[in-house]
Amino acid sequence: QAPAPGGVRDIFLLVFYVVFGAALVVALKRSEAGNQGLLDAAIFAAGGMLLVVLILVEPYIATSDLPPRGQAVQVASAAAAVALLAIAMRLLMTPEAESPSLQLLVGAAFAWVASDVVSVWLTSFGDYVPGSSVDIGWLLAFAFSGAAALHPSMASVSASGKARATVVRWPFFVLLATALLAGS
Repeated sequence: QAPAPGGVRDIFLLVFYVVFGAALVVALKRSEAGNQGLLDAAIFAAGGMLLVVLILVEPYIATSDLPPRGQAVQVASAAAAVALLAIAMRLLMTPEAESPSLQLLVGAAFAWVASDVVSVWLTSFGDYVPGSSVDIGWLLAFAFSGAAALHPSMASVSASGKARATVVRWPFFVLLATALLAGS
């Protein structure tokens, strides 16, 4: 039986989102000059959060029988997931995007968010079982984070060298095309 959302374990979940997001923000700040990367990530997050609120959160809150604290945790988790994905997507557009350690960090963010989204979805229907295959995403996130930390290319990502100008990469165009098509 899965514990109901809103308990002590969810505090650790939300703290992890903050710590992991802060680590990605530091990597983003070290790879580009100025605050352009953070501004782009904030724009991605705002757009993504609008979609999440309209499509997922509002109908979920209207039909959920969770207590208010559990609903607040689910909404905060969704907001944190969108912010983490926005920062990770923006990291793929930096000059260090070809660094294996940075790719592993982004992969960790994607694995964590995917597992969290599936667990929130299953929890909303009462079908989540701890130790099920949903937990593989969380385990992969920790494995990818550890591999990124141990990879030799992490030294170049974590070095506080001279930040370079922004380079437009293919993920930006994919994200832009998706946004334009979704808006139609």
